Amino acid sequence: MRTRLFRNAAVLLAVLIAVGTAETVAIWSANSVVTGQALPASVAQPSQSDVAQAIAPAQPPARPSVASSASRPRPVPKHPSVRAPKRPARQARAADAQRVSVTAPSTRSTVAVVQRWVHRGGRWVRVGAAMRARVGAAGLTRHPSEKLAATPIGSFSLTQAFGALANTNDRITRLRYIHIRYGDTWGARPARPTYNRYYNCHCHGATLFALRRTLFRYGMVIDYNRTPVVPGAGSGFFLHVANGQPTGGCVAVAAGNVRTILSWLRPDLHPRILIRVARR
Repeated sequence: MRTRLFRNAAVLLAVLIAVGTAETVAIWSANSVVTGQALPASVAQPSQSDVAQAIAPAQPPARPSVASSASRPRPVPKHPSVRAPKRPARQARAADAQRVSVTAPSTRSTVAVVQRWVHRGGRWVRVGAAMRARVGAAGLTRHPSEKLAATPIGSFSLTQAFGALANTNDRITRLRYIHIRYGDTWGARPARPTYNRYYNCHCHGATLFALRRTLFRYGMVIDYNRTPVVPGAGSGFFLHVANGQPTGGCVAVAAGNVRTILSWLRPDLHPRILIRVARR
């Protein structure tokens, strides 16, 4: 009898502890053991499932399956208004390039075709009509020298212009400009520090000054052998006004065409001249 009472008291104690009334259970359990009285009817005995659930140890939460985690919505960010920065777009070209091509039919030819080009939209686009040109009396060469009247093959920058007229308000060109004065010349002696450079000799026979009214009325320097200067590798290669004859190695076109090229060139577009032989 006592064993049964102890068992009932233990079960009731566990149930009441789970619902937060442990104090009441303890009092009734003690009275039952001492007096042998049954528990009052107002205190119902729990079922076996309730007892098992109350006294069973807590189980850890089940790990979610792959399917459930995949279907679970993504957590909302703490700062939904702050978006991740986008990848910077590829920077556009700061400036399109300008090119003046000089194309001869062969290395022995003394005539060529000059064409202006601009790099736009990822490709080279023709600008204006083609121009007839004269080149060196010895044609074109990949190995210029001071003793050879041939035009150098290659790609060279165009940064310096010159002429007999003043370039007031860039009315002639936006390139750096030399207004030819008395004594202005171009160094052609390899042993001197002025080789392949502009300077003023303060003399009457200066090359630029002497031809300022004909070949050098308008012109620009072809930057061959400029940086660094190699003595004897050739000097004084220009694009200048033509006189109908082959040149000593320069490129020559009609005066109006020289003026057109000069006014078109922009230093911020890094213009270059490309001298080449036509493909066959």
